[in-house]
Amino acid sequence: MAGGFVELNGIVLSSSNLGDYDKRIVVLTKEKGKAVIFAKGARKMNSPLTAACQTFAFGTFKVYEGKNYNLNEASIKDYFVELREDIEGLYRGFYFCEMVEHFTVEGSQDVDILNLLYVALTALRKKQMRASLIQIAFEMRIMASFGLGMEVSSCLLCGKEETEKEHNLVRFSSSKGGMLCADCAKEAGYTLPVSSSSLYAMQYILSAPLSRLFGFDLKSENEMELAKISKDYIKTQVNHKFKSLDFIT
Repeated sequence: MAGGFVELNGIVLSSSNLGDYDKRIVVLTKEKGKAVIFAKGARKMNSPLTAACQTFAFGTFKVYEGKNYNLNEASIKDYFVELREDIEGLYRGFYFCEMVEHFTVEGSQDVDILNLLYVALTALRKKQMRASLIQIAFEMRIMASFGLGMEVSSCLLCGKEETEKEHNLVRFSSSKGGMLCADCAKEAGYTLPVSSSSLYAMQYILSAPLSRLFGFDLKSENEMELAKISKDYIKTQVNHKFKSLDFIT
């Protein structure tokens, strides 16, 4: 890797201590995808790098690109400080960052994921919807972004579609990855019930423009239905335990 200074624009996904005075941060960047950056002296008193090493910090990171990325300076546009005053939003924000860090790889550009994360953190900060609904929408959307999208437009086995007059897609199979009609569900093993309202919400989440993703509402019973589906789907499809979930009630 050639030596030289480069500017990376992105969001800090996680931050950890390194040695007595340094920090190691993982940043999702527009230019390089996920990047591990070392901030020497960031834990020293009055270090100009300290603030830039906080999770959620969004801005421009000037780094020296050698064998590793070493942080030289940073211009932070947003710290999402409101999340630190809202426990419900804070831990969901940590969870979103943890999911992004798990799915992304170093050196692969993921501008769409960067935009999704920024919009999701903004929705949490502004309380655009209930935090629990924001979580469901984020989970379903990020899974789809990495090739794990749910099939919600037709039955996975026979192709039957939902109609305005008839609710045909009534069960969800996490193992198969999508919706089933009543007849096919009988032979599919473990499935979860899906009401017409919940199905519409899933279709909206997976197709809405990012600018309108966090702009819908659901009755509590439908939200509970979707939350169970999303949780079961992630558990089935992703071989990873997200530690941040332990703090979300």
